[in-house]
Amino acid sequence: MVKLTREVIVAIKETGQKDISNRKLAKLFGVDESTVRYHKTRGKQTDGRKNKPQKADQLAGVISYLPPAPLRPLRREPPGRCGSRKGR
Repeated sequence: MVKLTREVIVAIKETGQKDISNRKLAKLFGVDESTVRYHKTRGKQTDGRKNKPQKADQLAGVISYLPPAPLRPLRREPPGRCGSRKGR
C-alpha cells in the first residue's frame, strides 16, 4: 500500500479541477481510483466533527469541582500466579 504524501494529495486536488479522469490520476500516482475520489471530495468538505459541542460542556462547572480519579493499575495478576511460567 502506498502512503500518500501531502504533495500527492495536493496534486490530486488540483488536477481534480481539470478534465482528467479519476482512473488516469490513480494510474499516474500509483493508487486506487477510490483513493483519488476520496481526496477530491474531501478537499471540498470541512470536518463535521470540529467545533461540535460535547454533552459534558453543560456540566463543566460541576466537573471542575470533582476530585481527580485515583490511578489504578492497568492489570492485576490473579492470586497464586506470579511472573512467567518459564522454567517449570
